[in-house]
Amino acid sequence: MCFKHINNSLVMFKGLLPGTAVTAMTRALGPTCATRALSAKPTSASDSPMATLRRRTGYAYSLCRKALELHGQDLTQAERWLRAEAAKQGWERAQRVAQRPVAEGLVAVYRGPSHTGAGGLAAMLELNCETDFVARNEVFGGLARALTRQLSDFGHT
Repeated sequence: MCFKHINNSLVMFKGLLPGTAVTAMTRALGPTCATRALSAKPTSASDSPMATLRRRTGYAYSLCRKALELHGQDLTQAERWLRAEAAKQGWERAQRVAQRPVAEGLVAVYRGPSHTGAGGLAAMLELNCETDFVARNEVFGGLARALTRQLSDFGHT
């Protein structure tokens, strides 16, 4: 299982893809590119101003980079600018919403038709939401069904 180091989502979907789809993905990425991405060791950038600013603020890489560029790599001024931008644009609220627990949801399973005569591919999807009202909503259920069908059909293309 060569994709186990990327993230949990890819590991989960790797089992749903036939070998040809994984081969096609590797061919599209290029074998050396895929190998380097999987075997590369993280650089020790923990001392860098970027890492320090990200650790202090928790904001995205692009925002921290912009702040450091605007303030000549000065951490104090960059952090002050990020906090001001956050207040102005409401990033704090967005982060709080993103950290809310999503304890409700659906698990959808779809078994697609056989395209080779050997049985179809199946897909399983867990789709989470914040409330049971959303989980019982027909639109949410339709989204889960459509996504699961797309996952199953993805292996046949």
